[in-house]
Amino acid sequence: MKKIKCLFTGLLMGALLFSVTGCSGDTSWAVKTENDTVPAGVYLSYLMDAYSEAQGLADASKDLWSQTIEEVSAEQWIVNKAMKTTRQYVAVNLMFDELGMTMGTEGTNTAKTKADSYWSQYQKTYEQNGISYASVLKLAENDYKTQKIFDYFYETNGVEPVSEETIQGHFYDNYAKVKYLSVSRTKPDGTKIDEAELKKTVDGYITEINRGKNIDEVIDEYLTELYSDYGLSDYKPDTSDSDRNVTLLSKQQGGSLEGFVEKTFEQKEYNVPYSDDTSEGYIFLGARYDLSKDDELYAKNREAVLRQLRGEEYTQKLESRLESVKVTVNEEAVNRYSPRNIKLS
Repeated sequence: MKKIKCLFTGLLMGALLFSVTGCSGDTSWAVKTENDTVPAGVYLSYLMDAYSEAQGLADASKDLWSQTIEEVSAEQWIVNKAMKTTRQYVAVNLMFDELGMTMGTEGTNTAKTKADSYWSQYQKTYEQNGISYASVLKLAENDYKTQKIFDYFYETNGVEPVSEETIQGHFYDNYAKVKYLSVSRTKPDGTKIDEAELKKTVDGYITEINRGKNIDEVIDEYLTELYSDYGLSDYKPDTSDSDRNVTLLSKQQGGSLEGFVEKTFEQKEYNVPYSDDTSEGYIFLGARYDLSKDDELYAKNREAVLRQLRGEEYTQKLESRLESVKVTVNEEAVNRYSPRNIKLS
């Protein structure tokens, strides 16, 4: 199953002051403050997210539970990460109230719509992990609060506003709009494709595009053949969507795409095909497009860009506010809900 995207959009915070307690068998809650009680279902949702993240950080060829992440056991890392995110939940609720904010009709409806969407997609997974709809709704409400607090500080009309010019400048300087194709260096059976043959194929694609063939057609044809080679169901692109293969590449993007990203940002001409063969697993073929002319793409990513610009500063604000907050952790509940029992499929 796909990882369930965490409803909480919050930003990392420092540790809160906390104590632990046994709770005489009551494992319905995970942490408490003087004015807030976090249901166990909220903690369990964050435990699921932490488990998924740990899988991505660990060596997939080895048993997760035999590995360490950031110098602690994978199991402890997952618990620590889930508890950190649970404390974030508490902090957001606290600051939301202190700023005199209310959910109102808009917030209530927004949260319910999001909760309904997640529940319709992942109800089985939530339920088999002991998470109720009520907890999912609380997560969605907290997500809304997070957005409102961040906007209160940093939106263009906020108390510490970031100008539209600054947001746009960061977006255009650090992202590239591309359509690209990853041509694998191996066949479906794992054998390597001859290097000269592979480069000839990619060069042929570039020649076709330079002669007027749309890059979408090249991508669609390659993926159709690839699906067939792997015995998958037919690849059926939505040919009516001219943006179907559009991707935003970040200048900071690494991994197998690192060389291709560097090559992309070197491109001074738009709509011109180019390739990069520095990756061990793929040869990349792509074309860059003028991002400054795509207002819709900017609008879709504006919020994320603002988060990049002020996320760390926001974290520091929350850390300062929470230095004296005491959180009581329900040790019995935390011990009961082991990461080893998480079910994601």
